[in-house]
Amino acid sequence: MSQTAYIVACITYYIISIISFHIFDWICRIIIIVVTLSLINNKQRKKYEQQILSLERDKNLIISSSILSELNKVEALVNNDKMQETYDDWLKRFDEIKDVEIPKITDKLIKIEDTFNEKRYSDLNDEIAQAEMNIMYVCK
Repeated sequence: MSQTAYIVACITYYIISIISFHIFDWICRIIIIVVTLSLINNKQRKKYEQQILSLERDKNLIISSSILSELNKVEALVNNDKMQETYDDWLKRFDEIKDVEIPKITDKLIKIEDTFNEKRYSDLNDEIAQAEMNIMYVCK
Protein backbone atom coordinates (compact mmCIF):
# COMPACT_ATOMS: atom_id res chain seq x y z
CA MET A 1 0.00 0.00 0.00
CA SER A 2 1.42 3.34 -0.99
CA GLN A 3 1.73 6.21 1.39
CA THR A 4 -1.00 8.18 -0.38
CA ALA A 5 -3.42 5.24 -0.28
CA TYR A 6 -2.59 4.77 3.38
CA ILE A 7 -3.30 8.46 4.12
CA VAL A 8 -6.59 8.32 2.17
CA ALA A 9 -7.59 5.15 4.05
CA CYS A 10 -6.74 6.79 7.38
CA ILE A 11 -8.68 9.94 6.53
CA THR A 12 -11.67 7.86 5.35
CA TYR A 13 -11.55 5.79 8.53
CA TYR A 14 -11.36 8.98 10.63
CA ILE A 15 -14.32 10.58 8.83
CA ILE A 16 -16.41 7.42 9.12
CA SER A 17 -15.62 7.11 12.83
CA ILE A 18 -16.59 10.75 13.44
CA ILE A 19 -19.82 10.38 11.49
CA SER A 20 -20.72 7.10 13.16
CA PHE A 21 -19.89 8.61 16.58
CA HIS A 22 -22.19 11.56 15.89
CA ILE A 23 -24.92 9.25 14.63
CA PHE A 24 -24.50 7.08 17.72
CA ASP A 25 -24.55 10.21 19.88
CA TRP A 26 -27.80 11.41 18.28
CA ILE A 27 -29.36 7.97 18.61
CA CYS A 28 -28.47 7.92 22.31
CA ARG A 29 -29.96 11.38 22.79
CA ILE A 30 -33.17 10.36 21.04
CA ILE A 31 -33.42 7.20 23.14
CA ILE A 32 -32.91 9.21 26.35
CA ILE A 33 -35.60 11.71 25.32
CA VAL A 34 -38.08 8.95 24.45
CA VAL A 35 -37.45 7.11 27.73
CA THR A 36 -37.79 10.34 29.74
CA LEU A 37 -41.07 11.27 28.05
CA SER A 38 -42.36 7.75 28.58
CA LEU A 39 -41.53 7.88 32.30
CA ILE A 40 -43.22 11.27 32.66
CA ASN A 41 -46.31 9.98 30.84
CA ASN A 42 -46.49 6.87 33.05
CA LYS A 43 -46.17 8.96 36.20
CA GLN A 44 -48.93 11.31 35.03
CA ARG A 45 -51.16 8.39 34.04
CA LYS A 46 -50.73 6.75 37.46
CA LYS A 47 -51.52 10.05 39.18
CA TYR A 48 -54.77 10.35 37.26
CA GLU A 49 -55.64 6.70 37.94
CA GLN A 50 -55.20 7.32 41.66
CA GLN A 51 -57.40 10.42 41.53
CA ILE A 52 -60.14 8.54 39.67
CA LEU A 53 -60.02 5.66 42.17
CA SER A 54 -60.18 8.14 45.03
CA LEU A 55 -63.25 9.82 43.52
CA GLU A 56 -64.99 6.48 43.07
CA ARG A 57 -64.19 5.51 46.66
CA ASP A 58 -65.55 8.83 47.92
CA LYS A 59 -68.73 8.35 45.90
CA ASN A 60 -69.21 4.88 47.34
CA LEU A 61 -68.67 6.17 50.87
CA ILE A 62 -71.42 8.74 50.39
CA ILE A 63 -74.08 6.15 49.73
CA SER A 64 -72.70 3.42 51.95
CA SER A 65 -75.04 1.13 53.83
CA SER A 66 -73.78 2.42 57.17
CA ILE A 67 -75.69 5.67 56.65
CA LEU A 68 -78.92 3.78 56.11
CA SER A 69 -78.33 1.63 59.20
CA GLU A 70 -77.63 4.76 61.25
CA LEU A 71 -80.87 6.30 60.01
CA ASN A 72 -82.72 3.17 61.08
CA LYS A 73 -81.17 3.45 64.55
CA VAL A 74 -82.27 7.08 64.77
CA GLU A 75 -85.79 6.11 63.72
CA ALA A 76 -86.08 3.93 66.81
CA LEU A 77 -85.09 6.89 69.01
CA VAL A 78 -87.65 9.34 67.60
CA ASN A 79 -90.07 10.22 70.35
CA ASN A 80 -91.49 13.68 69.57
CA ASP A 81 -92.59 15.77 66.61
CA LYS A 82 -89.41 17.84 66.39
CA MET A 83 -87.23 14.74 66.23
CA GLN A 84 -89.63 13.20 63.70
CA GLU A 85 -89.34 16.30 61.52
CA THR A 86 -85.55 16.23 61.72
CA TYR A 87 -85.52 12.53 60.93
CA ASP A 88 -87.81 13.08 57.94
CA ASP A 89 -85.51 15.84 56.68
CA TRP A 90 -82.51 13.54 56.95
CA LEU A 91 -84.35 10.74 55.19
CA LYS A 92 -85.48 13.13 52.46
CA ARG A 93 -81.90 14.38 51.99
CA PHE A 94 -80.59 10.80 51.89
CA ASP A 95 -83.15 9.87 49.23
CA GLU A 96 -82.26 12.99 47.24
CA ILE A 97 -78.59 12.09 47.40
CA LYS A 98 -79.28 8.49 46.44
CA ASP A 99 -81.70 9.24 43.60
CA VAL A 100 -80.36 12.52 42.18
CA GLU A 101 -76.82 13.34 43.25
CA ILE A 102 -75.19 9.90 43.04
CA PRO A 103 -76.33 9.33 39.42
CA LYS A 104 -74.88 12.74 38.50
CA ILE A 105 -71.58 11.85 40.14
CA THR A 106 -71.59 8.42 38.48
CA ASP A 107 -72.14 10.01 35.07
CA LYS A 108 -69.33 12.46 35.77
CA LEU A 109 -66.98 9.63 36.74
CA ILE A 110 -67.83 7.73 33.56
CA LYS A 111 -67.05 10.87 31.56
CA ILE A 112 -63.76 11.23 33.44
CA GLU A 113 -62.81 7.62 32.68
CA ASP A 114 -63.64 8.12 29.00
CA THR A 115 -61.51 11.26 28.90
CA PHE A 116 -58.69 9.37 30.63
CA ASN A 117 -58.92 6.46 28.20
CA GLU A 118 -58.84 8.89 25.27
CA LYS A 119 -55.68 10.43 26.83
CA ARG A 120 -57.07 13.97 26.84
CA TYR A 121 -55.20 14.95 29.97
CA SER A 122 -55.70 18.68 29.47
CA ASP A 123 -59.48 18.26 29.85
CA LEU A 124 -59.11 15.75 32.66
CA ASN A 125 -58.00 18.25 35.31
CA ASP A 126 -61.15 20.35 34.89
CA GLU A 127 -63.45 17.33 34.97
CA ILE A 128 -61.77 15.93 38.09
CA ALA A 129 -62.11 19.30 39.82
CA GLN A 130 -65.82 19.45 38.96
CA ALA A 131 -66.38 15.91 40.25
CA GLU A 132 -64.55 16.75 43.49
CA MET A 133 -66.77 19.81 43.92
CA ASN A 134 -69.90 17.71 43.32
CA ILE A 135 -68.79 15.18 45.92
CA MET A 136 -67.98 17.91 48.43
CA TYR A 137 -71.39 19.51 47.82
CA VAL A 138 -73.12 16.21 48.58
CA CYS A 139 -71.03 15.64 51.70
CA LYS A 140 -72.00 18.99 53.22
